[in-house]
Amino acid sequence: MSIETLPSTTEDLILSGLEPRDLVRYSKVSRTTHSTTFSYVWHAFNINKHLSQYFPPSKVDDFRVLQCSTGTLVSGASALEFFLRRPSDTLTLDLYVDHVFALKVGQWLLSVGYKFVRRTVQPQEFKQAYIYSTSPSAIPCHEVAVGINTIFDFRHPESHAIVHLVSAASSPLHVILNFHLTCVMNIISHDVAVSLYPSATFATQPKSLLINYAGTLLGQQPERYSDMLKYEKAGWTMISRIMWPDFNNSVRRICDRFCWTIPLRPVDKIGFTVLDGFSVEGNTWRLYMGGFSGNTMVFSPVVHYRLRYNYISAEKKAIDDGLKKVNLISKSHKYADRIYLYAVDDLYGHL
Repeated sequence: MSIETLPSTTEDLILSGLEPRDLVRYSKVSRTTHSTTFSYVWHAFNINKHLSQYFPPSKVDDFRVLQCSTGTLVSGASALEFFLRRPSDTLTLDLYVDHVFALKVGQWLLSVGYKFVRRTVQPQEFKQAYIYSTSPSAIPCHEVAVGINTIFDFRHPESHAIVHLVSAASSPLHVILNFHLTCVMNIISHDVAVSLYPSATFATQPKSLLINYAGTLLGQQPERYSDMLKYEKAGWTMISRIMWPDFNNSVRRICDRFCWTIPLRPVDKIGFTVLDGFSVEGNTWRLYMGGFSGNTMVFSPVVHYRLRYNYISAEKKAIDDGLKKVNLISKSHKYADRIYLYAVDDLYGHL
């Protein structure tokens, strides 16, 4: 019998009702509570169980290997549900990936039983739709959202699960950091789950806070009302400005001290290595708070032929320093992402 199938203990039932901050406080009471909390967290934040809502359990590790090799991120409602320790209400999974890798991810979805569901202006077949989205004539099917190339929809005929594959023009984080709500700025990579604004999203009363920002003003994009109402009904409160530690004008880095970072259980795949895999820690940004006049995420894309993945950076100097080191690496090394990550760590390792 798998340990994951064992019934919950009394402690698990109690801990499941605690907010994240209270979990941390409880774990510090004694060695016993620390051990109990650690055991509970291992069960409650089970990424394999979470992803098994969308993929066969035997394919979950394959998906995580795919995440590692393509930089694919889970975000949106599904990532929020993971942090809230809840099953999916709608069986909808939002995946964000650099357009270069979208074809590979889409083909994998087809291999595990999903069917491509074309949008109005897209061709019937997925590969044709991908090629069309790359051509100049594809401009009408591009989504009206910052950083998005296009979106490919997939549905499983048996489970009825839906996957929205969001193809980013550069970095997936370029899209995610331009969400109109910070409560859904949570990501799941192959090795970590990260909430970018956990104080506002999980640790406040009333339940949490919701920020409208990044130029998506209510008057300019009325179609966003429905999304905002959905999260307000779920308990978040609409605000425009707040002074929490994670809402500051300094440089932020994915997995910094203001994030809530959950290391995920290792991928159980023979021969799997993360040597050339994507790391979310290579990304930085800055938040400019302008209230209802428009709060803005400040960053620039980092794209280079020696980098396998695209990144974002809050400061031009950091980009210049990082790429200077990348250019010094011998051309015998096909990609130099590891060198760029070392450069980012040298500058922002203290965050």
